[in-house]
Amino acid sequence: MAKNNNASRYVQLDFLRGVAIIAMIIFHFTFDLSYFGFIASDTMYRPNWVLFQKFIAGTFIFVAGISLHLCHGSGIRWAFIKKRLLLVGGAALVISVTTIFAFGDFWIKFGILHCILTCSIMCLVFVDRSFGVILSITIVLGIAVFFVRTPIDLPVGFQWLIETRVQHYSVDYSPVVPWIFVFSCGIFFSKFNLILNFSAPSFVEQMRDIILVRSLAYIGQRSLAIYLIHQPLMFLSFHAYLYLT
Repeated sequence: MAKNNNASRYVQLDFLRGVAIIAMIIFHFTFDLSYFGFIASDTMYRPNWVLFQKFIAGTFIFVAGISLHLCHGSGIRWAFIKKRLLLVGGAALVISVTTIFAFGDFWIKFGILHCILTCSIMCLVFVDRSFGVILSITIVLGIAVFFVRTPIDLPVGFQWLIETRVQHYSVDYSPVVPWIFVFSCGIFFSKFNLILNFSAPSFVEQMRDIILVRSLAYIGQRSLAIYLIHQPLMFLSFHAYLYLT
């Protein structure tokens, strides 16, 4: 893939991250409205909001799969893996500890960052393999996800892997199954594009000059930082508003 095409591809990934971040802020703002009593308390459990949340999570996880392959598809870069473990693992730990104080029993035990980190580690065993291997594993994961019915009867210690009959009570819960299938689809998508020697069409190059696209890509490049700080800032804003009024 030519350098310019790679640039377009990365802009597209950052754009998707940016869209997902904006969608996540909208979702969390609505959650906060519900949490502080400005709208109905069951709002976030309604089908349209549940579907919206899954779209957001799926976008992040799919793009993470693409990114893993772009980084390690030609061979595992262990130095980068260590850096990623520290960065994402540290961020996941911060989220868990912070939500203990914010939500008590509803703290985030295994949220989207925990899921992305775990899927990244598990998928290292095949991310640099051939197209046939990646396709086969993705199909197997898809079949498994289709036929496994959750929740299943397993001890609470397996909740990171799959939803069990033990209630988790977490405000954000993203177990490895079924999301590892979406992650693997991202790896497959990236591998498939490389095999086809995908060249971005001219309209993609033109889109890079659109302010909205550039702005969302800029946000996407800083998605982790925004993910970590946006909810605490909104929470403080709501508390300040209630205090002042």
